[in-house]
Amino acid sequence: MCVCVSVFAVTCAAEVPVFQLQSWLTDKFGVQPLLDLTVAVYALRMLCYASLPHWGSVWAVLPVETLHGEWRVTHTHTHT
Repeated sequence: MCVCVSVFAVTCAAEVPVFQLQSWLTDKFGVQPLLDLTVAVYALRMLCYASLPHWGSVWAVLPVETLHGEWRVTHTHTHT
């Protein structure tokens, strides 16, 4: 239970700064580079999830969840 709550907290904490910067990021880099970044981060996140059993601790998922925050924000912003 504690891991689930921590994962949710880390995901939300990672999303907030990126949500605040999303307009600036879009203006500075444009939509296409952000979409490319989104795909790259998504692929990295899936690779990290696949390798989690080898990390030795369920708490290793926390750093991976910060990638979810970035992916969610850039994906949502560039597709609206």
